[in-house]
Amino acid sequence: MNAYSLLIVIIAAAIACGVGASECQGAEWVVWMLRAASLLLVLLAFVFHFKIIRPLSRINLGADLLRAREFSTRLAKVGQPDIDRIIDIFNRMMAEMRSERLRKQEQDTLLSRLLDVSPLGVVMVNDGIHISLVNPAARTILAIPDDCNPEGLRFDSLKGDVVDAMRSLPHDAAMELRLSDSTIYRISRHGFMNLGYQHPFYIIEVLTDEVRSAERRSYGKVIRIMSHEVNNLMAGVTSTLDTLTGIFDDTDPDISESLRSCSDRCRETSQFIGRLAEAVKIPAPQPVEVDLCALLSDMRPMLQSLCSPRGVEFVSSIPEKPVIVRLDPVLIEQAVVNIVKNGAESAADYADGRVEMTLTPDSLVISDNGPGISPEVSRQLFTPFFTTRPEGHGIGLTVVREILSSHKLRFSLTTPSPRHTLFAISLRP
Repeated sequence: MNAYSLLIVIIAAAIACGVGASECQGAEWVVWMLRAASLLLVLLAFVFHFKIIRPLSRINLGADLLRAREFSTRLAKVGQPDIDRIIDIFNRMMAEMRSERLRKQEQDTLLSRLLDVSPLGVVMVNDGIHISLVNPAARTILAIPDDCNPEGLRFDSLKGDVVDAMRSLPHDAAMELRLSDSTIYRISRHGFMNLGYQHPFYIIEVLTDEVRSAERRSYGKVIRIMSHEVNNLMAGVTSTLDTLTGIFDDTDPDISESLRSCSDRCRETSQFIGRLAEAVKIPAPQPVEVDLCALLSDMRPMLQSLCSPRGVEFVSSIPEKPVIVRLDPVLIEQAVVNIVKNGAESAADYADGRVEMTLTPDSLVISDNGPGISPEVSRQLFTPFFTTRPEGHGIGLTVVREILSSHKLRFSLTTPSPRHTLFAISLRP
């Protein structure tokens, strides 16, 4: 029997005694006894209510507040020292829990805002299989559409080179990933414990600008030193060789020819060093409104001259309607020349070698039917001085990368199928 039932029994007994006293026909002392018992039972009911029922109701109310997580409400005291002490402890506990909840909410809000504005991509995988969080930077890096909610999706449903690298990454490890569009990422995998389970998460950092700046400073310093030392040396050597050539012109033509060949080679070396130095000194773009159709049409004879001596056919597809883009025409010409030249060199080994340039309102694509590029090589092609040709110097694509990056143009170099290599430049954001 609970307290409320006992109180009802006491009240019922008091009523019964009162009714019995009013209807009793016996001795007077019996009537007084019944009345006294009724008063005592009423008094006991009041005492029982204030000493037992009321404290119990406070305790039950506190339990309901805890169950409902209503930490703002406080319990009123009941006037009993022991019970009031418990109520004080309960109220302090509720105040601390409310403060802790507010602190956690503030931390969650701060963390959420930091993740929203962070340039680092963060991907959290709830159970190692399903995605539980993807911040805006990660959505951009992984090319997740805005209308797609990735939370709850299986991690293996995402596609791309970055995702493949994330899957292959062991716990508490990091790696650097270079893509075919010269983008560089640092991907790291970590984890945290929650409810006794390990929850992995990935951090994706874009290192492209930092690495390019470091590379530019490094190879710029090396080239400037080389240019200064080599040009000083070659100037003296060339002058000496020219003098000796003049001396042996009449006495020994064979020696004179050998000296002239050495002199020419020295001049070629100086010119090569000069080209390296020029690659470091690419000026900042001066963008103007340019009709790419007219610009590329004017360049067609020069581009054909890059391909024809190598036995490579050059084909262009340029629309008649103007394609207006804001860029630096001089720098873009230089980039296109380097791309077509590389394509012609790749396709020169084949009898049906072909370079094709296609312009649309949104993109410029230059393709060739050379041997193609492996994924491993494609990730290194935009690295300074990296080349796959014995006679190459590894600066052509570096120049292209610097020019296109300075224009904020997205680009990629891929081989989607055998003997089909594409250099695609996106002309729109």
